Amino acid sequence: MDGEKPVIEQIQDSIPSGEDMKNTVYDGVDGVSSSLTEMKQSIRDSLEDFSNTSVSEASNDFLTSNSLLAKFSFILLVVIIFMIVLKIMISILGYFLTPSSNPYIIKGALNGNDKVIVPQDPSNLESAPVLKSNDRHRGVEFTWSVWLFLNTASTASTPQNIFVKGNENFDATTGLNLMNGPGLYVEKIDTADSADNTQYNLVLMMDHNGGQETTGNNNGRDRITVESIPIRKWVHVAVRLQNTLLDVYVNGTIAKRHNMLNAPKQNFNDVTVCGNTGFPGKLADLRYYSYAMNVFEINNVVMFGPNTRPSDLSIDSRAKTGTYSYLSNMWYSDKY
Repeated sequence: MDGEKPVIEQIQDSIPSGEDMKNTVYDGVDGVSSSLTEMKQSIRDSLEDFSNTSVSEASNDFLTSNSLLAKFSFILLVVIIFMIVLKIMISILGYFLTPSSNPYIIKGALNGNDKVIVPQDPSNLESAPVLKSNDRHRGVEFTWSVWLFLNTASTASTPQNIFVKGNENFDATTGLNLMNGPGLYVEKIDTADSADNTQYNLVLMMDHNGGQETTGNNNGRDRITVESIPIRKWVHVAVRLQNTLLDVYVNGTIAKRHNMLNAPKQNFNDVTVCGNTGFPGKLADLRYYSYAMNVFEINNVVMFGPNTRPSDLSIDSRAKTGTYSYLSNMWYSDKY
């Protein structure tokens, strides 16, 4: 035992001094910090290498890889992007090329004797196609909206045409079109010898698919009469069909309701406005809706009122917007 250190002293000698422990901790921290720095630098170098690689090189490296899954994923991604772009392009083309389902037939004001035929052929640049209503679960439905201004300068004894979805063939005796899908007319009623006491009824004709009409004397059509339409003021009229229920609204208020016993009949003919001899007065904003408007939508149209600016289809507008040379004196004498 002589010459040997006691056990306690040996243990104490094996324990590093405080300075040594501090140096050890510092070395460990420096090592971890160096490792993190090297890792960060490695990631940065990798990203820089990827950024410096051209798209073609990256694509070639990707395509020439031995991974079948990578190739399949790339092709699938290309197909998905192509389908998305194709769908967007089809939607854009459809927006500009597909006819509106709620077109203006006449936008602006038109004199009652300015006969206009609005073609239904979509290939015609002047057309305003009226799309036939789909027979939904509630049946056929549509709404026609128009503003009327009636005066007293009429001597006609038969109904006079406002508009009709049909053809140009009018019966000389009745004044009605041979096809009405629908047809709206005004009928004069003399209450006195004075013209100032002239009153008008609205006459609505609607073809159906068979049988004797329930009101009137014509086969295959129903006749609805709305009495005493106001004169010398703008009046809004809405013709609303839902299944077999046919309504006429005047200034946003229902004036007549008629339940058709047979299915209403639509046609593909042109829209004739102010046909035959026309009617005494003006109309404005004749518009078709491919659905049955509710009372709130109809009153919203009434609230905005008529557009009394001359329609581009009026005779005056067509005369003033003819083809003129910029050197022609017609610009000054006729156009303005």
